[in-house]
Amino acid sequence: MSNLSEKIEHSWIELEHLDHIAVSSKQDVVKRLYGNRCPIELSGPFTKDQVPEKKFSASMCEEELEELLRYIDIQPKSCLEVGSHQGDTAILIARTLNIPVVCVDTWLGGPVLWHEAVPDNFLNMKKDEQFPITKFFTRFAANVTFSGTLDLVTCIQQPSSTALRVLAARGLQFDLIYIDGSHDYIDVYIDLVLSTKLLTKHGVLLGDDFQNSNVRAAVMDYSKEVNKKVIEVPITAFGKDRCRKYFAIKSS
Repeated sequence: MSNLSEKIEHSWIELEHLDHIAVSSKQDVVKRLYGNRCPIELSGPFTKDQVPEKKFSASMCEEELEELLRYIDIQPKSCLEVGSHQGDTAILIARTLNIPVVCVDTWLGGPVLWHEAVPDNFLNMKKDEQFPITKFFTRFAANVTFSGTLDLVTCIQQPSSTALRVLAARGLQFDLIYIDGSHDYIDVYIDLVLSTKLLTKHGVLLGDDFQNSNVRAAVMDYSKEVNKKVIEVPITAFGKDRCRKYFAIKSS
């Protein structure tokens, strides 16, 4: 194999691939992944006290979404989000654009969270401590349910390296893929490689925290390998304490 992307794409398991379909509804996804069932709906019912008390501070806001869409010049009919946490950005995109959103996450917490948590109390924390890891998915699912976007949002609860391969095998393609998972170099690189296979003909890969050195290095190295231009999108800090930079790579 001649390059890193080809090595990443190679799998020891040959998945059976279905014909490609450009996702236009949540039903397109749950039909091919779950036989018309949605894992969020099956996990309920939920109560309002399971919904996060406030929006996650690092999630995208409406002004950012509007500015990003102007930069990348696309009106997507579907979105795949890699890294969803409590679902705020997915809910924003679904509600604002009225499009289906598929969320990819383990809901087990990334390295930063594990680093900050108290090891001997991580699975059963008291109410005034950090949110218990065993309830991350519940918080996400309750947030989606009570946001009124359950008819648009579904999920695949797997590491992105697994989920993206499965989605590709199911033939699902998206106009917009938002990469906001692990910010480690190799994880970002893998997400880029595998996500590219899921883009529609005129789709766009979009990611945040381009000011992060690991993210920037992975994006720039990948763009050179596949000979794709990177669009840098600096976003005004809408009420936030810093300016966040996004990146975009168009499929054509």
